[in-house]
Amino acid sequence: MRITESLIYSRMRRDTLATQARHDDATRPLMTGQKATRPSEDPAYAQEMARLDRAMARQENYRGVIDTLDRKYQTIETSLSATVDLLSQLQTRAVQMANGTYNEEDRIAAGVEVADALATLTTLANTQIDGRYVFSGRAENLPPFDDAGNFVGDAVGRDIPVADGVTLDGDFPGSLIFGDLATGNSTFKAIQDFQAALESNNVDDLKTLVGTFKEVHDQATRSWSRLGSRRDELGRLSDVHLDQLTLNQMLSAETSAVDYADAASRMRFTEDAYNASVSTSQRVADLMHKMLNL
Repeated sequence: MRITESLIYSRMRRDTLATQARHDDATRPLMTGQKATRPSEDPAYAQEMARLDRAMARQENYRGVIDTLDRKYQTIETSLSATVDLLSQLQTRAVQMANGTYNEEDRIAAGVEVADALATLTTLANTQIDGRYVFSGRAENLPPFDDAGNFVGDAVGRDIPVADGVTLDGDFPGSLIFGDLATGNSTFKAIQDFQAALESNNVDDLKTLVGTFKEVHDQATRSWSRLGSRRDELGRLSDVHLDQLTLNQMLSAETSAVDYADAASRMRFTEDAYNASVSTSQRVADLMHKMLNL
């Protein structure tokens, strides 16, 4: 192979560009504050950073799901609290109206109050958040209870992933709280029967309803307690995700942190190599120029 002037210049240019590229690679960590900006620069580093990024994205997503679910649970809790208070008042009223000191006129007047309470219960049982009915289960676009108090929602609900391999009930079907007329164990039926007993001045039925109201009140209270347990679990999981997210953020920062002393040393080394390459190329070029002029 004949070594020509063109070949010599081409090789010198290639070597100079290669040393310049190595110098640029060594300078980049000092400029960006990152060990590598391309996977090809450090495949192991890129793989670890990608793993941490996926983990942090997953934890952020779970925290978003938990926040959304807890906001729904807060709305349910507000409705349940009002329901328990309403049933407590009705239970007290039933005890009063079953007392022989009240007459028919008193009971008919109380029946009007109970009718209002029934309307209030219907509103509470059909509570919404962002246009979705919180007690309808999966059928959240439809009211869970009709005007008669029949449960027409979904009694199954959904399991919502809140951590890797962990799900929580995402719904609180109204049938668990207010019962269902179809089964006879219904808060609506208790109030309807209360209103009928007052209007008919039936003291025996009123005495029976005192016990009935205790049952539906206890049922709502138990539901409230179960909801509290779910919210506690959500809070615990949210804290776990926050701890994991914080840890992974620290690991990400440590993994990507630049050893500035080492990086500066590498930069100086490659800078010296680049300057030497440029200097050598210049000397060779000068020598060839002199030879050509002989």
